[in-house]
Amino acid sequence: MEEFKARFFSKLELSDGEVTLTQEEMHSDRLVRLFFYLIANRDKVCSIADISDAIWGMESDVNISGAVKNLAWRLRKFLKNKWPDVDFIFTYKGSYKINPDIHIVTDYDELTDLTEEGRRASDLRDKVRLLEQAFQTYKGRFMADYDTDHWVMNLAAYYQNYFISVAKELAGLYERLGEYENVERIVNRATLEEPLDEELWAILIRSLGAAGKFRKAEQTFHSTSEKLYDALGIGPSEELVAAYENSLDQVHDYEAGIETILDQLRESDTPAGAFYCEFGVFKKIYELSARRLRRFGYPIHIALVDLHLKDESKGGRDNGAAIEKGMDMLRESILSSLRSGDVVTRYSRTQYVIMLPACKYETGEKVMKRIFDDFEGKRGSGRYRHPFTLREMPGTQGENIPVQNPMSSDSLRICVDHRSGTGDFGGHVTGAAVKDPVSFEGTAEFFSAVNRILDDMGRPQTNTVQRRFQESSKGSGTDDGPGKESSSSPEVSDVSWQYAPLLYHTAEEIMDDRGELATFNIRFFGRNNSTWQGTIFDDKGDEASFVSELDMMHKVNRMIM
Repeated sequence: MEEFKARFFSKLELSDGEVTLTQEEMHSDRLVRLFFYLIANRDKVCSIADISDAIWGMESDVNISGAVKNLAWRLRKFLKNKWPDVDFIFTYKGSYKINPDIHIVTDYDELTDLTEEGRRASDLRDKVRLLEQAFQTYKGRFMADYDTDHWVMNLAAYYQNYFISVAKELAGLYERLGEYENVERIVNRATLEEPLDEELWAILIRSLGAAGKFRKAEQTFHSTSEKLYDALGIGPSEELVAAYENSLDQVHDYEAGIETILDQLRESDTPAGAFYCEFGVFKKIYELSARRLRRFGYPIHIALVDLHLKDESKGGRDNGAAIEKGMDMLRESILSSLRSGDVVTRYSRTQYVIMLPACKYETGEKVMKRIFDDFEGKRGSGRYRHPFTLREMPGTQGENIPVQNPMSSDSLRICVDHRSGTGDFGGHVTGAAVKDPVSFEGTAEFFSAVNRILDDMGRPQTNTVQRRFQESSKGSGTDDGPGKESSSSPEVSDVSWQYAPLLYHTAEEIMDDRGELATFNIRFFGRNNSTWQGTIFDDKGDEASFVSELDMMHKVNRMIM
């Protein structure tokens, strides 16, 4: 039996140990797609319809049988030049299959096999050794140059999530062993694939603290917090803040004199303006202030400041940059207009929260006026509106901080009823502002259904012009098979943005609708750069922000795993 090894992670290649075939050598994306689709599905017979859908997708509507046969003939001819004595492809009636006498080992099978063997190992060192081998198997995304193909998309998301789970498990084992350099190596590699995974950063920060790298732990925490703000508009999670606090606790493992401690506590610069911090730190200060409030009784007020563009329709794809510029200007005004004992944090992409100790309501209103007077004196501030809410702290934790509502009018409920062997899933989409549930089969239909629903609701609107592609009556013809011409013309949605879309159902009615396999609520914040941004919630209370459709699919697959 012929023995081959196929590589799917990052660049594609096939090797028998002596002769190696790379994707670049094939000089045709369609040849690459056909060959590696057959390898990935080598345990079954692949019909012409399945192959055409995998290779041509929505284009597969003109003489597909002839196009597939022509492509298969070209592939056989190409492979004979590399391996003259090997017959790779068998032909059946209307279908194709990899020769069952050829044994092909894939790197994604090695990843899962080594991981499962490592998880079964009872000896800690054996477990680490096997998981390290599994970790090293992953060289990059599954079929990285083709991961927008619909059949590849789910597999790419699945194996990336699988790799991240292995990385977390392996980093945790190295942490237990006190091998902190290995923890750093594992996390740094994994975050190249998933740079916004807070659990990975929490492991690293905790490990840096345990290794005595306190300054690096602090720098990592702050840089991660900035990444979260920039990409998702959110602050660090409680887990990330806890890891940071844990690393700070390690500082106290050695004895020091009072003067040394006071020197470490002293601010490096003379304080000027309000104290700015991450939300996790703000929450701790809030809790301490609530305790003082109960003891001393002086008033404390909390202000929530929002910033929005007055006319969001004019900015187009520049709206995100305009909001960031406005938030930077507003932050300068807040910090320069407040006292050194006031505390400020960024709560979301468009919100700041301010704590005003020893401040009455009337004084708080004057403070807010002082902030906005300063802001409105800045060049370009006329583009923005800045409503605010001012409330007295009741002495309990967290009551003034708004929470996300997964059942709002701009939320959809995704009911997953079944899932195929390739990872694709089917079900239906509903929501308070969706009159009738919309069914879907597969990722492509799901994306299309959601975009159509959001267009009908009028929010959030996309900031790019949509295009409709129409077929020409004549084909252009290619070397891989029949072709077609297509023309495009800009088409703007007829539905304008709505502040409050019409609601057809109550939250209770929507919550009663559940999928047989899984159920998710998705709240959309925007559709910038032809993609989605928002937060996905499941019914167990887990939630995760996403910045694109592919990122959302990663989170869905992770929640189902």
